[in-house]
Amino acid sequence: MSKVRIDRHGRRTGGKPCARGALYKLLQTRIYLGEIVHKDASYPGQHDAIISNELWDRVQQLLAQNRVERELGSEARVPSLLVGLVYDETGQRMTPTHANKKGVRYRYYVSQPLTASARSGVPRGRRVPARDLERIVIHRLRQFPRVRSRGCSRAWQACAKGGLDVGSS
Repeated sequence: MSKVRIDRHGRRTGGKPCARGALYKLLQTRIYLGEIVHKDASYPGQHDAIISNELWDRVQQLLAQNRVERELGSEARVPSLLVGLVYDETGQRMTPTHANKKGVRYRYYVSQPLTASARSGVPRGRRVPARDLERIVIHRLRQFPRVRSRGCSRAWQACAKGGLDVGSS
């Protein structure tokens, strides 16, 4: 649970389960190694370490591995095949995202500015259903089976294996 705080206006915050980001930050705190950090540099502290360097190194290795898997989406149940390959009409990269409604996950590719701003701030941004876009790409790949550009390798592999459930069009 996060620490409960009451601000100067009497509003209460905190008291909620720790989010993944807070846990990651906690696991990267060098104070457990008996060190102090100042301006991105680590110095020996005046306190004893409460974990070993070996344990610290193993945890940091796992965090780095998880970070790479999360960035690549390699462990996703339904991978976003076109990640890093799709751009909207203004040249903005489209990022995979999803929404859950009544237990159903709806995947989309969204213009990058829409991931940081409200629709009113980005009137020309796009949100495209991932299934529809991926279905079109897979359909085109099946029409040209000899096209195997590096940028389409994930989509091509899924298409060739028949493991992508996008239906037929």
